[in-house]
Amino acid sequence: MFDDIAHKLSVEAKLLTLAGKFQVYFMRDEPVDYRTTIKTDGRKYSAYQRTVVEAGVLMHQSSIMHHGISAAHTKKDLETIIAAMETGLKKTKEA
Repeated sequence: MFDDIAHKLSVEAKLLTLAGKFQVYFMRDEPVDYRTTIKTDGRKYSAYQRTVVEAGVLMHQSSIMHHGISAAHTKKDLETIIAAMETGLKKTKEA
């Protein structure tokens, strides 16, 4: 879903996931290790993070720290997160 939204918006962003952990990286190719993750576009991540937080979803301000979801999150929570992420991706086009 995230990849489809990023593609539709023509935003170079990758969502990496592992179980309930996730992080968005603003780059063309998927990062494979720490050295590649730190090459994410920090300016775009900052714009994304601020917008997602303003939409009511807590996101770490560091572009290399991961976020998490769990069984405690409801379907409505997940829909809110996805909507905030889409709004954040739109904002990166201005960064």
